[in-house]
Amino acid sequence: MICKNCGHDNIVEAKFCEECGTALEAQKQYEQPVKKQSNTHIVLISVIIVVCLIAGVAGFFFVRINNAKKEEAAKVERQLKEQLEEEKKKAEAAKDALTNKEIEEAKKEAEKAKEEADAAKKEAKAAKEASEKKAENKSSTNSNASSGYMISYSHQRILTSSDIKGMSLREINYAKNEIYARKGRIFQSPELSNYFNSKSWYRGTIQPENFSNDLLSDTEKKNAEFLSDVEFSMSSSGYQLDAN
Repeated sequence: MICKNCGHDNIVEAKFCEECGTALEAQKQYEQPVKKQSNTHIVLISVIIVVCLIAGVAGFFFVRINNAKKEEAAKVERQLKEQLEEEKKKAEAAKDALTNKEIEEAKKEAEKAKEEADAAKKEAKAAKEASEKKAENKSSTNSNASSGYMISYSHQRILTSSDIKGMSLREINYAKNEIYARKGRIFQSPELSNYFNSKSWYRGTIQPENFSNDLLSDTEKKNAEFLSDVEFSMSSSGYQLDAN
């Protein structure tokens, strides 16, 4: 213990200064409270500092945690928005795909309906033509029968297979020679001569050796050739005149 009187540093247990003999007990009692008060202040300050440090650290971590929570919330919000946009895009794409599919199906249905309509139109046209042809053939048959001709219009238009349908080999031969008879050709065959002489329209004025195909029109020439081809396709030797 240091003596206040002379400054000598005495041992802790000394009651009197070893140098000057001054009593150290009273001095000790006086110093003790001061020392105790000083230690209290230090402890208090230390506690305050520690509390401040703890509060600072806690505040720092609170701020960090709070910021982390905000960032996490913002991240979740962004993800939800992105997911919502993605779902919206998918819905729009599905809607467009459905619309395109419906358009394609409508086009296919329209094309199918058009094809069916065209087919029905063709069938109706074919049926009409067949009906008209049938009526024409019937009319021609009636006309042939009433006028005494095998084919009364052979000098007017080109003949087809439908014009000679159901005709026999002999009738084909007669129809061919009928084209010549209409121009006044005389026939050496008794069969043909008798046949055409029986017709009111026949006027035989041209001998066979004087008759020329130049007297025929282009239509008559083609029809005579057509009937000849049909005749020899039915029989390789054609119809045999005067056989009976």
